Amino acid sequence: MIVLPAARFLAPRSEGTWVVVALVGLSCLIGCGPPSTETGDGRVAVAVLPFEVHGQEKGAEDVGLAFAESLALGLGQVPDLELLDVPASNVEGATRLLTGTLTREGRAVRAALQLLDARSRESLWATDLRSDSGDLSGLASHVAREAVRAMGLAPPDLYDYIGNVTGGAAMSASPLAERAWDSRRRNDIEEFVGTSLKLTELYADDPAAHVLHAWALTRAWDAVPSADTLAQLKDRLSTLDRIDVTSPYDELLRAYVYRSSGSPDNARKLYSQVLTRKDLTHTTRAWALRQRSLADLQVGDADAARRDAEEAVALDPSNALSLIALSKSLEALGELDGAISSSKQALTLEPFAWRHHQRLGIVYSRAGKFGEAVAALGRACELSQAQEACANLAVTLHQMGRDADARDSANYAAKLVETAWGSYNLACYQALAGERAAALDSLGRALALGFADALITTDSDLDSLRGDAAFEKLVGGVEERLRSRREQSGSIFPWQARASRTPSELTG
Repeated sequence: MIVLPAARFLAPRSEGTWVVVALVGLSCLIGCGPPSTETGDGRVAVAVLPFEVHGQEKGAEDVGLAFAESLALGLGQVPDLELLDVPASNVEGATRLLTGTLTREGRAVRAALQLLDARSRESLWATDLRSDSGDLSGLASHVAREAVRAMGLAPPDLYDYIGNVTGGAAMSASPLAERAWDSRRRNDIEEFVGTSLKLTELYADDPAAHVLHAWALTRAWDAVPSADTLAQLKDRLSTLDRIDVTSPYDELLRAYVYRSSGSPDNARKLYSQVLTRKDLTHTTRAWALRQRSLADLQVGDADAARRDAEEAVALDPSNALSLIALSKSLEALGELDGAISSSKQALTLEPFAWRHHQRLGIVYSRAGKFGEAVAALGRACELSQAQEACANLAVTLHQMGRDADARDSANYAAKLVETAWGSYNLACYQALAGERAAALDSLGRALALGFADALITTDSDLDSLRGDAAFEKLVGGVEERLRSRREQSGSIFPWQARASRTPSELTG
């Protein structure tokens, strides 16, 4: 497998895509074919045609359109390119056509593309790329950059979404970088922290190495909060700021810490500050918007959450996470049919993402559509073999009155690897089933595994336990943990509404 070198934008900053990419062939090199500037004003007019999708029965047309839209958004960031609407009703004004197919290969997605002269239909460039994780958004971003180069142009100087950052040529070609990204995809946080730390030692002058390690530390703190991890994160962000003074990742990661530690107002302020910048890719803007949408929900502003999520979807239409953020905002507004529809769209883009199946099941259950909920949660359990999903299935089966099936699902979940949310969901089933002692024991295990969510104070599944001294002690433990998280973040990252470090011409 040949790994394509990552693109470099603003030197010495670098970015790329973490998807696994295989280069199958080019029909010609950059600069071949007729001149690109055929519009008379130095611009290239490009029409991106909806992609044919193979290996997917449901929603294939929607996937092909979303991928084309994402590709067009990436190309549209290049000043010398003129993009026709997708889908274009008329391509007569185009000088170039970009077309191709997407093929599902299990979890992976392969994209085969051609750049054509719009008049002669001669193939000017062709490539075949594969994402083993099925990341359509990252794939579209990579394709857009390669297509820009094939037209003899340069990608714009923009900061990319953190999930696409791989660094300069040396770092991106390193097996260690691939190990780091693979561990992130597998959610192996310990390995992600360790491999990304080694990258900072090997490629100390590459900002991307410090970005990856900072992200790994953020994920590690979110999973198991500790002042030491947060202090390491602060040091790493300081190093990144010295190497790249205009980097936006300091604000973006600090905002994440604020949001996950229960300080959503501070998170919203930082996300809003970042969103004034003009040096971000459309995928980075979508990331900030969907994160701000989640912070909006934390402060009870579901209308703002919906607006942010809708804008994120418009900016990154092939990213399922933006649709999940929209689903959550619609659920908060009581628009359950819309929440169900958004979750289904997310699954169309990422059919093997078990958390999207779980989200769909939760919304179906909220809407009282328990049969559909069981089907979605059953699929989540099957795909993930995660205690969290299988225990959720037990709760919904119990709500349907299928007591024997619910008990079987709960017993199955209890044998799986214990997690904080898995033990919590198991406790919810046990509380509903009248298994009081077992429910309290599961909640205790959830806390021991790091559970820290205010849901425990309002969750109706646990109503039968309220007033019990042991339960109230557990609730107090969660509340204390949440206070500790806020204190940690406030102490190590005291709020500072500092002026943007971005040059004034890059903000608006």
